[in-house]
Amino acid sequence: LPLLLVSHFTELPEIMIKKVCCSFAQLIASTFLLLHYEATTVSSSSETNLRRKEIDTDPRLSITSSDNKRQLSLVSAFSDPHSTVIKIEQYNEVLQETPKLSNSLRGLDANGNQRPLNILALGGSVTWGAKLSNRFEQTYPKLIGAPNFDHVDNFAIRATGADYPSLCIESMLASKAEVGASKSYDVIFFEFVMNGMNGLNRLMRRLRQRFPDAVIVFVRLWSVLGDAKELGTNRTVFELGKDASIEWVWREKAKLQEILRDIKSYVVSDEIQGYVYELPKPESPMDAIEKGWFADDWQHLSEDGHAFLADDIVRLLTSTPEIIHHVLSSEKSLGLFSWQDQCYNWFESGYIPPPPEIYFEGAQLRDILSDRISEFKWLLEFSNAGGIIKFNSKFPHSVPIGLGYMTRREPAEYPLVEILVNGANPIVLNPNQGGNMVIPTAHIVTILDIGFAEPGENIITIKPLEERRDPFRVSGLLLRGVMDVEEEKEVEFHETDTIEY
Repeated sequence: LPLLLVSHFTELPEIMIKKVCCSFAQLIASTFLLLHYEATTVSSSSETNLRRKEIDTDPRLSITSSDNKRQLSLVSAFSDPHSTVIKIEQYNEVLQETPKLSNSLRGLDANGNQRPLNILALGGSVTWGAKLSNRFEQTYPKLIGAPNFDHVDNFAIRATGADYPSLCIESMLASKAEVGASKSYDVIFFEFVMNGMNGLNRLMRRLRQRFPDAVIVFVRLWSVLGDAKELGTNRTVFELGKDASIEWVWREKAKLQEILRDIKSYVVSDEIQGYVYELPKPESPMDAIEKGWFADDWQHLSEDGHAFLADDIVRLLTSTPEIIHHVLSSEKSLGLFSWQDQCYNWFESGYIPPPPEIYFEGAQLRDILSDRISEFKWLLEFSNAGGIIKFNSKFPHSVPIGLGYMTRREPAEYPLVEILVNGANPIVLNPNQGGNMVIPTAHIVTILDIGFAEPGENIITIKPLEERRDPFRVSGLLLRGVMDVEEEKEVEFHETDTIEY
């Protein structure tokens, strides 16, 4: 029909007539496919609504395997992950899938119109985007929210465990001018296993207090560097190097699994009502390397790894009726934190408020990654002569002070230091304890309670007791308000990563 019409009313060359007709035919076909897709979507939505009526709406979920796919399944209580039998060959089929983020998640506003979801991400260097060429668009939280990157707030901090955000989440949110302290979130991801899990339960409680309607997802990651060992000798990648010719197998990590069971049980408890996602492991560590999931350090996810993770999380979220039909489609309310915090962290930004808020002497603010483009780690480095940090507390009563500083297990090149608060109660701090058990040479931020701040001006005195190659380095200050008795008992700052993560 279009061929006859065009040829009758025009004198175009035959080749042009055929191109016009071909375009017209493609338009008709595309329209038909779009109508078919919308009809299928409506039908699928209706079926989902019908299935939802048959499902117990208990919000507690765990990870299982079904129909060769990973999905979130509703359960009456959190199951012991060791009791779930997972067939590796089924997982291998899933792992071979090419990541395809066909659509980002959407919510509805008060008028029923679609809107981008507000996403908050907390974690360590993987969530931050280490080893990516563009961490502002390629991390799994950004990919899940794409193309609405401005609705995804990635507050992950490299070389930092859960203890800092657990004590400072209020200050972290308020410090971002583009975010503001009154912003609500639809989905919150947090990932802290590899950099330390101290304070994780406290962080979950504070997040749930502030964001009572948000979907909270614990993202359990792993790395080949930390989880692989040589078959027969049990020597680790750190001991033998990243040698692809070695026959690597997975480490058991019984103590870590015990800790994770407790954490996951709390995630899905009635108090938190969160969700657990675990990155699936292939049969062999080398399978993960060959699939391109990890960067050349075998520790951080590659661009392909983040893409797979984002796609898998989207698949899980969108296959759970409780999330899609209840939580993601509603406006979110804001709650109140049960206690306040006053925190300063210049590790990422290099910004220290000017006096009288904070004043220091005997130290210099330096970026220890100054030789790298677009990467920063700002720290106050104290000379051998020592120095002070002076600050003002906003609280009308005495509050505990946490000091953030760099640690490294090997080699022991940080000096022992003596710390005094307002000239009293000296403590000796050893920066060569704690640190990262998987990579002993890695510099990790550790937090230690050093005393109490009084209302108004306070002075922290730092005195190195010996000379070492590296200076004592401070990443921030943490003041926390009044907690209840049980929460205060949980604040135990000691060697952060004594478990082999």
